[in-house]
Amino acid sequence: MPSRKDVVEEAAKFVGLYDYRGWNCPNEFSADLGFGYVQDRAWCADFVTDIFKRAGLPLPSWQSGCKTGYAGVPSAEIAAGDAHAIIEVSKAQPADIVIFGTAGDVWHHAEHTGLVEKLENGTLYTIEGNSGADGGVNRGTYTQFGWIRAVIDTSKFVKFDDSPRPVQPAEQEVRTAPLGSIGFHPLRPTPTRLLMLTTPFMTGGDVRVVQLALDHAGFAPGPIDGVFGPLTHAAVIAFQEKAEIQADGVVGPQTRRKLGLIGPQPPAADPIDQWIKEAQAVLAGLGVTLQPADVDAVKIIIEHESGGDPRAENLWDANARAGHPSIGIMQVIGPTFAEWHAPEHTDIWNPVDNIIAGVRYAIERYGSLAKVPGVENVRNHQPYVGY
Repeated sequence: MPSRKDVVEEAAKFVGLYDYRGWNCPNEFSADLGFGYVQDRAWCADFVTDIFKRAGLPLPSWQSGCKTGYAGVPSAEIAAGDAHAIIEVSKAQPADIVIFGTAGDVWHHAEHTGLVEKLENGTLYTIEGNSGADGGVNRGTYTQFGWIRAVIDTSKFVKFDDSPRPVQPAEQEVRTAPLGSIGFHPLRPTPTRLLMLTTPFMTGGDVRVVQLALDHAGFAPGPIDGVFGPLTHAAVIAFQEKAEIQADGVVGPQTRRKLGLIGPQPPAADPIDQWIKEAQAVLAGLGVTLQPADVDAVKIIIEHESGGDPRAENLWDANARAGHPSIGIMQVIGPTFAEWHAPEHTDIWNPVDNIIAGVRYAIERYGSLAKVPGVENVRNHQPYVGY
C-alpha cells in the first residue's frame, strides 16, 4: 500500500519540468488524465490529481467529467467540505492538498492548488504544477499563510499505508443533515468572509452552509451546490427582508446570526477596529482625518484584500512575479509602502503601519477612500476590485 511519502516522492520527480514554458502549457499530466496535450489549460489540479494516480492512490471523482480528482479547484474545496476534510495548516501532513485563494481576495475564489511536501518548524513546503513565474512544476515555501484558503486531509479520501479508513460517499451527510448538525469545517475558525453575487460566482463550503440554512428557514436557494448564484442571491434578499435587516444580498455577520450560523456578537473588541483606531491617530497627526464613512471604506478594503489577516502575502499576481508581492492587512507592495509609510511606522507586516501606508496611497491615487473602485463597487453591490 503506497504511503504519503510515496506520493510526495512521485511529485518530486517532476520538479523543474516545463520550466520557462509559460503558464497553461501542454503537459503530460493533463494528457495522462485524458484531456490531451492542450494549450491554455490551467493544469495545477491535473498535476495533483495525476500524482495520486501515478502513485497508485487515485482520488475519487470530485467533479463531473473527471474520472479521478478534480480539474477546477473549487470542486476540491466543496468535496473536502462535504467530507469534513478541511484542516488547519498547522495539521498539514505530506501528500495533503493545499487550496490557494484568488490574487487580491483570498476568500472570494479558490484559484490554485498544490501538494504538501512537508510542514517543518512553522514553514509549509509544497510541490505545485503550473506555478511560479515560469509555469512549470515548482517547489513552494510558505512562512506566512495568508493566501492559503484550506488544507485538505487526503486520508479522508484515499488509504495510505498508515492512515485511517477513507470516508465513503454514503457517510457524507452534509447534503441532508438538519441545520443543527451540518458539521461544516469552516475555511477559517470564524466564517467572516462576505458572501455576495460576483462574477465569477463565489464558491466554497461556507456558501453551501448558507444555502442549507436558507433552505432550512424556508427560502429556497436553488441547488445546494456551494455556488453563490442568482437563486441563492435572491433567497438571501428574501430572507433579509423577512428578518427586517438590510436587504442587500450580502451575507455578513448580521445575516449569519439571523440564520443561526453564529452566536451573539462576542464582547471582545475586534482587533481590526483597534488597528484602524491606532492608524487614525497617526494619520490625524499627518493631516489626514478619517470620517466614519472612511473607516467603513478601510474595513471594506481590508476584508477584500486580506480577509483581515495581517500576515497575508500575495505570491501569484503580476506584482509578485515582478518581485514585489502585496503584503499585509491592506496588501501594500514594498515600494508603495516605502513611499507612504509614516515616520517611525516602518514595519510593512505591522497592521497599523500597513493601514497607514495603504490609506495614504489610496487617497493620493483616487482622491478619497470613497472613490477607491473596490469600495464604490461594494457599496453599489458590485464585485470588489483591487486598488
